[in-house]
Amino acid sequence: MKNDPQRPSRDAAVTAWHNAAVTAGQTERILVRAINGERISYLPKEYGVTRMTHGNTITSAWGNWLMVGFMIAIMVVIPWSILVAIGKNNGQPSFWLWLLPLIFVPLALYFAKKARREAKAVKLRRERGLPAPTSQTIDSKWHGPRPDPAK
Repeated sequence: MKNDPQRPSRDAAVTAWHNAAVTAGQTERILVRAINGERISYLPKEYGVTRMTHGNTITSAWGNWLMVGFMIAIMVVIPWSILVAIGKNNGQPSFWLWLLPLIFVPLALYFAKKARREAKAVKLRRERGLPAPTSQTIDSKWHGPRPDPAK
C-alpha cells in the first residue's frame, strides 16, 4: 500500500467528505489514518480513547481493565500490609496511612472510564466495518521519507 497510486485520490475524497460533514455541523469528527493506512473520518464514539497524546498511552480496553485491576489490587494490599504490620508490632498506625489507598480510587475510575469508552468504540467500529485508528500521527508515519539522523 506504500506505492498505491490511488491513495492520494482516496485521501482527497475522504478529506472533502470530512470537510463537508464538518461544514454541515458535524464539528466533532476526527480525520486520521487507520491501521490499514487509509484516511478515515471518525466520530468520537468510533474513535475511542485519545491517541497521539502525551497522556495515557494505553489504547486497548483490555489494557485499561488490567490497570483497573492493578489499582484495585493496590487498594487491597496496602490496608492488608498495614494490618499485618500492626499485628507484628502491636502499634497504632497513623490515621493518614489508612487514607493512602484512597489515592488509587480516582485512578481506577479513570482507567475504567477509558476502558468502557474504548470497548464501546471497538463495538461500533466492528458494526460499521471501520478499521481501528492508528496511535501515530499522520506526519510521522505516512508523509515522505524520514530524515536521516546522521546528517
